[in-house]
This record gives sequence, C-alpha cells and structure tokens, in this order.
Amino acid sequence: MSTIPIRFVKLYAEGDCEGISLAEEDWDEGKYVHGEALLEVKPEEAALALVDFWDSCWHEQPMAPQHGRIAELNAGRTWQNRAKQITLEKVVPVLQCARACGMTVVHLPSAQIAVKYPQCQQLAKLNLEEQEDFKQYEPLDWPPKEWAEAWYREHMERGRSKKWLEMWDDVYEKSMIALPVAPLDDEIVAASGAQFHHICKERKIRVIFYVGFALNMCVINRPGALLEMRDRGYLTIILRDCTTAIETADTYNGLWMTKAFINWLELLRSYSSDSDAFLKTFG
Repeated sequence: MSTIPIRFVKLYAEGDCEGISLAEEDWDEGKYVHGEALLEVKPEEAALALVDFWDSCWHEQPMAPQHGRIAELNAGRTWQNRAKQITLEKVVPVLQCARACGMTVVHLPSAQIAVKYPQCQQLAKLNLEEQEDFKQYEPLDWPPKEWAEAWYREHMERGRSKKWLEMWDDVYEKSMIALPVAPLDDEIVAASGAQFHHICKERKIRVIFYVGFALNMCVINRPGALLEMRDRGYLTIILRDCTTAIETADTYNGLWMTKAFINWLELLRSYSSDSDAFLKTFG
C-alpha cells in the first residue's frame, strides 16, 4: 500500500467548532482555502490515464504540407509549446514510474485515433458500448436533434473558423499518439468509457490518475475522461503539473484558465496531486 498526498478545496470557514467557524463574517469566499489529505493506494488498483497526446507539432515536417504548420496549431503555438514541455518534463517521468510499479496504463487519444491501434481493435470486438446501461448524458426528445447539431456546428465554426477546421481535418486523419508517450504493446488504448470501465472492472481498479490535454476540454469531457469515470464511481485525481488548459487573451498571462479548472475540479469533482508526489509515492 502506497500513500499519496491529495488536494481539495474547503468550501467552508475553518474554526474551533468541530472544525468550522460560527462567525458569520468568516464565511467569505476569500477564506475558502485548499485542504490536503493522504490517500492510500495500491498500484495494482490504480490506473494512469493519458488523454489526447496527439503528435501534431512533434514532427520535423508539417503533417499536412499543403497547409504548412498552421494546420497543426490546435489551441495555438504557445499552447503547443507548453504542452510539449509538460509532456517531456513531467508526463514522461510519471509514465515511466507507472510502468515500473505495475500500474495499469490507459491511453485515451480519441476514438478516431484509438482505433488505429491493435490494442483498441481487440477491445472493439467486445461491443461493450452496446452491452451496458450507463449513459452519462441521456439523449432527450427535445429540442430537435437536427436543430441542436446545427447550432453546435455553427458555434464550432465561429470559434475555430471553418477554414481552419478544414485544414485540421487533413492533420487529424493522420494523427497518432506522440512518440514520447506512445503505448507499449501490452498497454490499453481505449476508444470509449465503456472500454475503459471494462478494463477497470476486470483488474479491480478503483483510482484513476489523469494527465493530458487540454484540461478545459478533452481531459474532462472526452469519453472515458475524468468526468465520465468519476460519474461511474471511480476516485479521480488530476496531476496538476501534467496538464494545461487552453487559455484566452483574458487568461493567458496568469494561466488563469488552468488554475480555475483545477480549482473547479477540486471543489466539485475530483482530487488533485502533482508529478513529484506521484514519483515519491510510486517510484
């Protein structure tokens, strides 16, 4: 049994009455601080989940030469540079540690990329999605499906630009998992939450450590990602320095989007830890 420090947000005012303050003036958002605890984890009952480590911007030459490098700048040049640095300096050591201690490693690169790997092709043969009752978001009969899909598409095209999305399609169809974190033959490559859950149930996994990109998109919303697996009952832990959010002009200078999403997860959905704690615990 290993013990790792975990962090969460205390949504209360600390004091002397069984841990809380009874003074009304203390109940102020500015006084809601982080708390820490120790979590006992057996490596064999945990998984390391790597979300969306795509190989765009990892090659010497553009993946879609007709468009140049700009087609690969999903989330921007600064974001790609930050994600590559995090991958090499933080995620690779965590991945090596997980492999060495016998922890299950699961790659979640999106369904379109996952199915290119034989590990996922074997899972796909089980037709797991058709066999389970779990639905994270039940489809409803209102509003009309066609109307909803139309405004989703319009919002995407306004936010990313239709021209760039067409260029990105030429990159995405060639995308694989980046070589520094590429799956070994005996590791899991999953295309859905059902496949990930099947592996966890089979191996009696209870705790999932998440690393990857982007924190405010696929790390939380991808099938098999943090929110779905949390809703399935798994104890989820985001490694704070092994991820980053896509920032905007309002948030970039302080990486406030990243900080806000980590706090949001700690507040409502998940614990957090970091790579140093992971390495000290399982190394």
